[in-house]
Amino acid sequence: MPRQIVDIKGLSEKMPFTENQLYKLVHKPDNPLPYKKCGKRLLFDLERVYRWFDGLPGKDETLNDDWGSL
Repeated sequence: MPRQIVDIKGLSEKMPFTENQLYKLVHKPDNPLPYKKCGKRLLFDLERVYRWFDGLPGKDETLNDDWGSL
């Protein structure tokens, strides 16, 4: 599958963050949102962003310890 690269507007459509929130997350000193700068544009590899998002602290409501009973 080819890599999916999006700009900040495209990322804000796929993630639960506004463009302003994404700019702040890029410049966060600890665990910043991964990006590449191309001229003045910020570009994001969706696979890396999803891995970053999965690593954020917080409870994952989709995890179910009772998977074996399905």
